[in-house]
Amino acid sequence: MTTKIRCTECDTSLRVGEKHYGRSVKCPRCGATVKVPQPEFAEGEDFALDDQELSDFEEQPRRKSTRSANRLPSKSARRGKKPNKQSSNHLPAIVGAAAIAGLLIVGGIYWTTRRGGDAGTVNPGQVTAIVPPVPAGVGAAPAGAAQMTTNSGPLGAATTTGAMNQPQLVPGGTHSSGPGVGSAPTGVQHAVAGTAPPLSGGASPEAINAVVTSPQAHGVAPAGNLDLSVLTDRAGRGLVLLRIKDNNGQNLGLGSGFLISRDGLVATNFHVMKEGATAEAEFRDGVRVPVSGYRAFDSKRDIAIVQLESVPPDAVPLELAPSLDVQQGASVVAMGHPRGLRFTATEGIVSAIHKTSDLPADLRRQMECPDDQIWIQTSATIFSGNSGGPLLSRSGKVIGINSWITRDVDFGFALAIQHLIELTSQVKDSVLSLAEVNRQGRADDTVFSLGDLDPKVKVIQDEYQRSFEEFEVRLKTAQTAEEVQKIITSNNPARRDVPRLIKIASENPKTPAAYQALVLSLAMLRQYFPESTATSPMQQVTTQLLRDHLDEKSIVTAVVLAGTFELASTKAFLSEVINRSTDKDVQGIACLFLAKSLIASDKSAPKKEGVRLLERIVNEFSEVMIRDVPIVEDAQRMLFAELHLSIGAEAPEIIGRDAEGNEFKLSDYRGKVVMLDFFADWCPHCTKMYPLERIMVEKQRDRPYILLGVNCDRDGVLQKLIEEKKVTWKCWADGEDGPIATEWQLSGFPMIILIDHQGIIRYQFNGAPDPEVVDRALAQLVGKVGSGKTNSNSKKPISGSRAKGRSSSNP
Repeated sequence: MTTKIRCTECDTSLRVGEKHYGRSVKCPRCGATVKVPQPEFAEGEDFALDDQELSDFEEQPRRKSTRSANRLPSKSARRGKKPNKQSSNHLPAIVGAAAIAGLLIVGGIYWTTRRGGDAGTVNPGQVTAIVPPVPAGVGAAPAGAAQMTTNSGPLGAATTTGAMNQPQLVPGGTHSSGPGVGSAPTGVQHAVAGTAPPLSGGASPEAINAVVTSPQAHGVAPAGNLDLSVLTDRAGRGLVLLRIKDNNGQNLGLGSGFLISRDGLVATNFHVMKEGATAEAEFRDGVRVPVSGYRAFDSKRDIAIVQLESVPPDAVPLELAPSLDVQQGASVVAMGHPRGLRFTATEGIVSAIHKTSDLPADLRRQMECPDDQIWIQTSATIFSGNSGGPLLSRSGKVIGINSWITRDVDFGFALAIQHLIELTSQVKDSVLSLAEVNRQGRADDTVFSLGDLDPKVKVIQDEYQRSFEEFEVRLKTAQTAEEVQKIITSNNPARRDVPRLIKIASENPKTPAAYQALVLSLAMLRQYFPESTATSPMQQVTTQLLRDHLDEKSIVTAVVLAGTFELASTKAFLSEVINRSTDKDVQGIACLFLAKSLIASDKSAPKKEGVRLLERIVNEFSEVMIRDVPIVEDAQRMLFAELHLSIGAEAPEIIGRDAEGNEFKLSDYRGKVVMLDFFADWCPHCTKMYPLERIMVEKQRDRPYILLGVNCDRDGVLQKLIEEKKVTWKCWADGEDGPIATEWQLSGFPMIILIDHQGIIRYQFNGAPDPEVVDRALAQLVGKVGSGKTNSNSKKPISGSRAKGRSSSNP
């Protein structure tokens, strides 16, 4: 006689013989002790055999779970190799639909404005980003020292600009597809409006702590390491896929989260949720549950706890480790939905544990997180879509929240669990809708500024989104540049839909539908390639905006979108807005975008007009803000760069100290050609240049040339480089985020500037330059020394500029 029981730990269904009735046995899958009850059944009752039948319980071999959603990828898959047919059959399709018109565009534009406008461009392959949610319709995220990677939606997105070979941040989950305009409330935030769903009266901190600490809680992992299939199967019950939507119900992207209480609280990254008006959570069995809103969030630490309207009966909360009890080298598992691959698990180790203050300066600048924030660096594969998912110890406990990646070396970073535990104590019984919170930081975003779309406009937008998804698929499958060009020319839905929107605006002048159609047209026109082909429709759009809609409250959205083009019609539009608008904020922002466009010109007249506009911002629009940052800060930075850091300007004085604390100045070398190298030893592009630079020092020893370095490492690094003879040239020890790099507006590494013997900037190289190009430029400049030639095109030198360097010696 046999009877059927279930393991209370791994939920495996098992058959046991009558000799085990009333005894405890060991589960062959997870090793847990299971009590076998005395059976209570009527004589003659028949039992159907289960799929796992035991003839002799103790001797039954272990069988790995075949639930594909929770399988760990094979080694070849983790290394990026093509999976075999058998394994590929288990991979679900990439999820998502195209992002709505202009959402990511405006967020990206404003982020760029805040980050420093057009002072160089970021190489997408070198940026790290706080791992953003997978943008709808896009299978991958962009680069990033945190892949804060800004992603392009169906209407395109302004890409963050500013750095060269600098690593960047990618949220594992822009800060999702480009941070929105305005910042979300800072610090720990609590929901203060609305009512939480009536699920057992709401989850109290004590109820959450029970899941955190109680070994008796259902689903809690036993002590010791679990078999990977058991771990992923169990954790998969509490893992959710979060779909983020706008106020029209259109998908913006997806991220990950995990259940932390039986009353429906889900933890995730704040950047996963911050773009949406609504959201829903999908569990492993396909059940979808609406998200009611926030119960608590900390935008600075990038954590959110949201409330679900209900919880499926089979869902089990994940256990939170009571503290960060994990060591370097420990085995961990990351779970989430990378690139839309649903309910994926990857294995790795803890590579290191850091505080924000210990990270390289470029990462700190990108992340803007508190210095005491703790990060778990892991080799487990994390990608866009993983953001907000759990990082698990081998005992099955959550030790972190997957948050961002570094693209240059493929390291993932998870927020340490203690920060989430701190936030659980702040959960209240009230709930605040996503739109309510997120609107505070997105007041000027395209979607939120347009409100509910007119039915005629919405029909076109919906058709565009569907077509754009197909358009992207065609682009991704194109094999040659010719195929790509053909697809762009013949299949681009923007070329079909912009004329339709312009027609709506023309037939319904001075109506909300007309305004919505024109703004969405501006967003779609970003998909015209090349940009010059957008000239005619752009002229129609800007003409109607100026004629009928200049007084719209959200006209700043149109100003920002137009400001990303370099067309004559958009420059004329911005100029008219400045002259005719009565709104000071609109005028100031139009000034900023027009100035950026004019300064980028190769001609002197537009540059002078750009400088005049920047000076006007400083004098008239100092109180105008973008994303809670005064635009005057951007204007002053751009003004300084144009007058003192551009080609033909006299180089600002540098006064700083070397590794031994000795002060020296840039002007000490007037009369010689100076190669000024901003470098950091953690940057691989910089270290590859060391041998070349040592050769250059020797080669030019008897010539009127000198190589001067600005080292941007922490204290002690430069001294060690000199002692090891890796660096043989004179350097300022500027330190991380030092005054010299700050004044020279360093945006990435390396940055090399050639200054002639009269102190005039002649060349600038962003990133590792071609050695032959540098040699030719130096030879040209050195050849002019002593020739008696003067430079008549230098700009007015900066007066009183002093960048005081600091010693790199140990304290």
